[in-house]
Amino acid sequence: MTRFQSLSPGTKWLVARTGVIPSLMKKYIPLDVRKVLDEVLGQNDRAAISVGSAMIEHELEGYLAVRLRVPKTNKERQDLFTENGIFGSFSTKIKGAYYMNLIGPLTRSNLDLIRDIRNQVSHDMNPVSFQHTAAISDKCGRLDLTGLVRTQTSPLTLPAKRFKAAVLHYMT
Repeated sequence: MTRFQSLSPGTKWLVARTGVIPSLMKKYIPLDVRKVLDEVLGQNDRAAISVGSAMIEHELEGYLAVRLRVPKTNKERQDLFTENGIFGSFSTKIKGAYYMNLIGPLTRSNLDLIRDIRNQVSHDMNPVSFQHTAAISDKCGRLDLTGLVRTQTSPLTLPAKRFKAAVLHYMT
């Protein structure tokens, strides 16, 4: 297996189109998506939320990148996806994709909830969990999975299962 065989579709497209992985993005590119998914599906709620949200943000960035002019210079790349760029935050990526008509209202709402959950975890220095942190549990309950996720057994009622199902949906 080559080093980049398991890159996400958005990253593969970027590498194929430009021939390089932009140095600005290297630390944010999952080199082995399977290992990242193992973290998301694992037992640690904080890791699942942080890594799952980061993966969705990365995929959204790739989705936006394929619809934009290919940056020709490092300055142009910085204008787009660095911290102070047009699409520098998860929030601006969501809004940009929505107003570019790339995602609909349901996806925007779900991504905003996932972003809010990620922010809650990032700024809370106390133990957090899907079950015992009310704000996280409530936001997971508000994720609208109607038509997005098919379940073979019971509906997704547990907050952790709802969050992870949404992450897996938006990563594919």
